Amino acid sequence: MTTNVRPWIPAICGGLLLTMLTPAIGQTPQRSYPSQEYYVGLALMREAALPDAVEMFEASIRRGRTDPSGKWIDSIPGYAMLGECNYQLGNLRLAHQNFDAAIGLMLRHSGWLQAVQWPQSLAGGRAPVPVGTWAASGRRSALANVPETMQIMMGSQDVLGQIQQGGTLQTAQLMKIDAAEIIRALAWAVYRRSQILGGLSVDDSLNEQLISSMGRTNLPPGPGQAWVDLLRAIALLADNQPQQAVGLVDRAATLPGNFDHPLTPIALLVGANLLTVAGKPQATNQYVEAALSAAAYGHYEVAAEAMRIAVGPLASQGSGVLTGRAGAAAMQLGRKSRLMAATCYLVAAESAANSGQLQVAQRSLADARATLSRRNVVLPRVEAYANYCLAITAFQNGDTKGAAVALDKVMAFALGGASPTCPHTYQLAIVQSAAGGGAIGGRTADELLTALTQGPSLGQWYLDPVNALAATRPNAAVDQMRFSGLIQRQKYDEALQVADELLGNRFRSQLPLSGRMLDARWLVSATPDLLSPNALAVRDKPPALIKSIAGLASVMADHQTTLAGLPFEAADAPQAAQLQSAWTELATAADQAERLVGQASVHRMDLPRAFPPAIGDKSMWPQLSPGSALLTFCPAGPDLIGMLYSNGKVTAWQVARPASLLPQISNWVKTLGVIRRRGGAAQLSTPDQWEPIAAALRKQVLAGLDDPTLTAIDRLVVVPYGTLWYLPFELLPIGGAEQSTALGDTVTISYAPTPGLALNPPALSKDKLATGAIAGRFLAPADAELNEQLSQELIDAVAGTERLPGQANLPGSLIGPRFGRVWVSAPIKPGTKSPLAISPFVYDQSKLGGDLASWIRFPWGAPGEFLMPGFQSNISTAGGAVTGDEIFLMACGLQASGAKQLLISRWAVGGTSTAALLREYLGEVEFSTPLDSWKRSVLLLQNQELDPSSEPLLSDGDAKAGPASGANPLFWAGYMMIGADIERLP
Repeated sequence: MTTNVRPWIPAICGGLLLTMLTPAIGQTPQRSYPSQEYYVGLALMREAALPDAVEMFEASIRRGRTDPSGKWIDSIPGYAMLGECNYQLGNLRLAHQNFDAAIGLMLRHSGWLQAVQWPQSLAGGRAPVPVGTWAASGRRSALANVPETMQIMMGSQDVLGQIQQGGTLQTAQLMKIDAAEIIRALAWAVYRRSQILGGLSVDDSLNEQLISSMGRTNLPPGPGQAWVDLLRAIALLADNQPQQAVGLVDRAATLPGNFDHPLTPIALLVGANLLTVAGKPQATNQYVEAALSAAAYGHYEVAAEAMRIAVGPLASQGSGVLTGRAGAAAMQLGRKSRLMAATCYLVAAESAANSGQLQVAQRSLADARATLSRRNVVLPRVEAYANYCLAITAFQNGDTKGAAVALDKVMAFALGGASPTCPHTYQLAIVQSAAGGGAIGGRTADELLTALTQGPSLGQWYLDPVNALAATRPNAAVDQMRFSGLIQRQKYDEALQVADELLGNRFRSQLPLSGRMLDARWLVSATPDLLSPNALAVRDKPPALIKSIAGLASVMADHQTTLAGLPFEAADAPQAAQLQSAWTELATAADQAERLVGQASVHRMDLPRAFPPAIGDKSMWPQLSPGSALLTFCPAGPDLIGMLYSNGKVTAWQVARPASLLPQISNWVKTLGVIRRRGGAAQLSTPDQWEPIAAALRKQVLAGLDDPTLTAIDRLVVVPYGTLWYLPFELLPIGGAEQSTALGDTVTISYAPTPGLALNPPALSKDKLATGAIAGRFLAPADAELNEQLSQELIDAVAGTERLPGQANLPGSLIGPRFGRVWVSAPIKPGTKSPLAISPFVYDQSKLGGDLASWIRFPWGAPGEFLMPGFQSNISTAGGAVTGDEIFLMACGLQASGAKQLLISRWAVGGTSTAALLREYLGEVEFSTPLDSWKRSVLLLQNQELDPSSEPLLSDGDAKAGPASGANPLFWAGYMMIGADIERLP
């Protein structure tokens, strides 16, 4: 054991060793249980020297008494506090095991309470031990005169009876035990175990045994019955029986005559939790009372827990009422417990931050850091809480990078390591293992997994923000397990709902705090039709932070209105100054809003998921018009499942050999001529070269859909997955070999990243849209003059089109909201490091605010229509992983930033063919829908002849073959119109 802690701890250890080695002289004093090692372990734990405490608790268990049935009750507190140490260290598996061991001993020796010689009277009560001036109790109670040790009769006085019955002879003997500490430690074990297991405690066999066992005791008046009542109450709460527990908790808090006892602090803490769940404002006062009572008894682990939770219910009120109390408690009690000091300094910091006292919060954080950095202090869970508090203050200070670093450290604790460190991830691992091993299944497994994948509850935020942050992280394996189970049970409606969550989580997992920041922006900026009922309820009665963000969003909208009334290009110096001032004010308001968004994202409050919009259960789905359908693909482990929603029902099938899709699609893309061939060979292919591949893919991908089903569809929204993003569904054949036709010839096809974005598409503005143009060297990269000519023709296609970036040369995230439509005639290649690091406007790739991640932030509002004919997916280039993620994340990112209709290319074509498509589309879309306008543009191109020399994808071999037909799929099949134009019944 390391002894470099407080000066008196080595003395205790030395005295203990001397006691153990000195032979008995005369009459040996009667031994008391638990052993002295246990109390040294308690001191070390409260001093935050957790590894040393673990050694002492293990020693106390080894030294514990044994009988024929094994370990005796004196090992209960050793196991309980060993579990607490492992909880604080972040090893929940060992914590769970030790708590179970403590409860198991209680159940094995269930009759020991009746053998205790309880005190005849608690008269002579003494006043509470002074705890300093950090808080004043309003309870006016005194400490009961509960003996530190009591006698217990062990064995049997009926020796003859034992001999006749056989077995081991145990003669009756009186022993000294610290009954109060044994029960107190057990109560803490039951309390902490219920936190670790959460909802899994319901119907837990060990917990039910404890409830039953505690209900059978019949003890004389005094502390024993109150202690049993509290144990039973905590177990009942774990079993989700609060109504049966409330009375027991109240009765257990004090003894007759208004006396506190050693379990009063835990009773007050449990009661405060009940008040918090009920939304009662007096919860905070009771937490403080619990901390006062615990400090009076020296139970600093209980006092620290009470103070840490006390700040939770106040967070949404922006209250700093605990700042002074917590800071004073840390200073006054710090010499008695570093665990208490570090926790209270952090509570003071969070409380101060909640009320905007940034300097006080920073000072308290510094004091906490000083305590945590002391030699021998090992408190990983408290360190994670410290980093959480640091993130709050960093956001308030405008230090988003510092906040991100702090949050990374929080998540490293919450999600890192070989075993789960937080209750949420631990519960998820238990259910996942049970479901995977067949211990549970069907609806039971689905209900448990669903409950654990819906994001943190308000209760989780109140009790433990670190655990709540762990619950924000999606778990792809669990999502797929849920989806696979529903498919196996043919619950296709529910499976489509889970598929929507799974695909949405794939995008959210790429975002800071798994999309929680984005939710805050959408909550105040999105149109009501895109928000769930829960989100609308929060918008109607917003917390203070959301209300402040909404206020700044309104200010930004005013700035946008001002800018819309000014010319994009200044005519003179005063106008240029006016424009510069307006842009600066907009950027300043956006920065202020982002500071609040950061604070809201880590605030202890309910922030409903807003993007992607979820489809919810089937009762919330729109009824599609006859002929309209949704086609979704979703993974189920190694399998890939296709689902079709049409005519009010969902059908599903398994895609054959999903692992073979990538090589087949890659071969198809190569056959179409996307990849440059060697030696100047012709790029253009003939139908007999690519149609057999298309037919094979049709049978493989759409195996569950026969031709009559497909021919009955006239509008189809496809939600691809993985490599299917590279597949032009328009080219898949339907009909027999003799009369086959391409799917796109009879069905109008669009795409969507998730079913929610397909069934609930954001509506385009009906106002006349301002158009922006970015013309790079793309249409004719080898001929600057022709490139400029073709670009100018596109600019002239819509009157008033502004050429970007213009004089201001602003990044896309700032300038994008000004335009209703923007087309980018330039190569756009995804980055290999971060999918959201790409710049949609190209020219601002190296500018702050140019990347897609910045578009998702305020001022928020991408162009409603965004055309990217130069996007180069990884299937068409030599670099990047061919997973389809670069298309999926680009589409999600743009729609998350407010874009509604996207044109994106699987492979970049350029040339006069692209110019013809865009020119026709821009001229038509003013009078029709984007999807219908695009389909008309493709039809017109298919009837044109193209000059191979003006098509960058073509080679000398194509030029020698003469004019090319625009009907060749190389020129048009690579484009996707993302943004559903699905028809729904009123």
